[in-house]
Amino acid sequence: MKTKLLQFQVTNFRSVLDSGVITVNDYSCLVGTNESGKTNLLVALWKLNPANGEAIAPLDDYPRKQFFNYDQTNGTECFVRATFALQPAFAQRLAMELRCDASLLLTVSVSRQYNGDYQIHFPDTSRPTYARSRMVAWLEETARTLLQGEVFGKEREESRAEWAAFLQMLIDELPPRDELSPTDCLLLLQTIDEQITLKAARKQSLKIALDERLKAPIEHICLLFKTGKLSLSAEHKELILNEIPKFIYYSDYGNLDSEIYLPYIIHNFDRNDLGDKERAKLRSLRVLFDFVRMKPEEILELGRESGLTKVIAKDSYGRVESTGYEELGSEGLERERTNKKRREILLQSASSRLTNDFRGWWKQGDYRFRFQADGNHLRIWISDDKRPEEIELEGRSKGLQWFFSFFLVFMVERQAAHANCVLLLDEPGSSLHPIAQRDLLTFFQSLSVDNQLIYTTHSPFLVSTGNLGGIHILHVGPDGNSVISSDFRASGRVVQESIYPVQAALGLTVADALLRGSQPVLVTSVADQLYGHLMQHYLIRTGQYPLNTRLVFVPIENTVGLQPLINLLPNTSGDYPFVLISADSHGSDWHQKLIDGHYQGHQDRLISLDNFSEVGPATIEDLMPAQELALLFTKRYRGQHTDDFDDLLNPDLPIVPQMEAFAWQNKYVLSADWRVEMAHALTAFMERQLNPASRRAPNFRESVQWTALFEQCADSLPTEVSR
Repeated sequence: MKTKLLQFQVTNFRSVLDSGVITVNDYSCLVGTNESGKTNLLVALWKLNPANGEAIAPLDDYPRKQFFNYDQTNGTECFVRATFALQPAFAQRLAMELRCDASLLLTVSVSRQYNGDYQIHFPDTSRPTYARSRMVAWLEETARTLLQGEVFGKEREESRAEWAAFLQMLIDELPPRDELSPTDCLLLLQTIDEQITLKAARKQSLKIALDERLKAPIEHICLLFKTGKLSLSAEHKELILNEIPKFIYYSDYGNLDSEIYLPYIIHNFDRNDLGDKERAKLRSLRVLFDFVRMKPEEILELGRESGLTKVIAKDSYGRVESTGYEELGSEGLERERTNKKRREILLQSASSRLTNDFRGWWKQGDYRFRFQADGNHLRIWISDDKRPEEIELEGRSKGLQWFFSFFLVFMVERQAAHANCVLLLDEPGSSLHPIAQRDLLTFFQSLSVDNQLIYTTHSPFLVSTGNLGGIHILHVGPDGNSVISSDFRASGRVVQESIYPVQAALGLTVADALLRGSQPVLVTSVADQLYGHLMQHYLIRTGQYPLNTRLVFVPIENTVGLQPLINLLPNTSGDYPFVLISADSHGSDWHQKLIDGHYQGHQDRLISLDNFSEVGPATIEDLMPAQELALLFTKRYRGQHTDDFDDLLNPDLPIVPQMEAFAWQNKYVLSADWRVEMAHALTAFMERQLNPASRRAPNFRESVQWTALFEQCADSLPTEVSR
């Protein structure tokens, strides 16, 4: 994939007042009840850059209760904003045209207004400082390029040595700080300008080379400090818009009918006043005809039967003298036979191609498709190895109808988007059997290798508990607007209803895993659960932990009902399941309650995280890569009254109290689920690091502690499944 979607935000679009920033990975899931706004999020993102050119419809898309504002704004509000990671090669090409540092262009933010206009911004160009390491690397590369170039090759040896010394001096005299201030960059620019004026003013080719390759980029950096953004031409904007992925949206509104009345379709293709459902159906029909590589007019014309031809005789004044009929004749009959044969061969070819392509996707049966044209009608017939008799598409299951229609839309629109696309699927496979939904989830994971995927669901069978960092919860707030969150522990009936599919999926996963001989490990928070699965995923991915000793982390809210839970869990070792307990005050309370209660006499099953951390009293965050976690915390909470958190981090102290102290000093109110949010953020970061496309996984030193922790938890496994 050329360009990757990192996050998006929807504002003032239908029921979504402000979604907040939603971070996505290779495949992300929006979970919520009906009418919670899942569809609206997908549609807004789709209309950022639709593969099929879907139009913005203010009457449908603008929030109804605020529509009185629309005439005053003339559609200048942005309703969607997305951030993308650009490929280094493209960023380098763009940097050469804009004369700036390519590392500033690796991330781009694209937003769209209701009037269709785009706003493009590079977030890294708005930084208040410039990394010294980045400046040093750029100066070293520039020095090599200049000194080895054709212009400097014409200079005398002593002149080249003098310029080499000057370029090295620029690096040596940079301030020793990690971040350069605007003043530092202005002084650097002044030094370069004085040297060019003194040593190259009379050498036109040398001056031009130095101005373009050395002076101009520094000028751009200084300009960015002043304006906070790059000046992009219309051509540059078009170049960027062509680079970001197209979005393909699909819902069951677009499911095809088995019988298509061609004259009606030909008429509707020219209409622009259709509703959402009619447009979705028409869109699927368009891709169907694109797939068979025929136009409906052509199918209709090739099957037309002339029969008898009416003949009207007129006099010289144009008056009708007589009427009659004459047969088509041998030439006309041959033309009709040829046309019908051509149509039949084309439809047979399309049927064969569709059957072969579909076979690689759908694993629930071996299906064969046949297109049949009959007069004004085009029909779709389906048979399979278990039911050899042909049945119309509408006579097959709703799941097959959905998958077939989605398959056509994806295959055709992805080709039009040159395979650089993001899939947006609204309630996919809702009519499938649970096992088929699990197969569909596996299929989504395979699709996400080449195409990012975001889908909505309320089915637990389509929620991947191995991808908890990619799940976002939606519910309707008290004001009727959609609310988006990643808090799996939020209270309230409406919120819990939205979260329920995730909890149900977790229960299904736990039950399934336990039946396969995995070892349950109890943890005291959802954050601990997320971090536990993160550690396990890393160790398995890097080959440091065998698959046959998989642990299942089960969060427990309190000790009430703990005994029934213990009884329900398979007793693989004849003993109680392990419990991971932090060493802070919260963990100490848990430890005492368990010793006094259900774990009396089973203290050896209580594992303190202090045993695996170099700092204490330890929480599970102290087992994570500290610097990476600190940087993620800094992205969420910048220092307002102090330096940024990653600059203040003391690696010799527990990290959670430092985070809480930093928030208090900077007057941030941490939400009740802030630890869960950080766990999601680190999970998403680690998943990007462990992307299958990466040549090798990163080596975190903390993995030694993780391995030791997992070895202790796995001690209770039966001999046949332990290490």
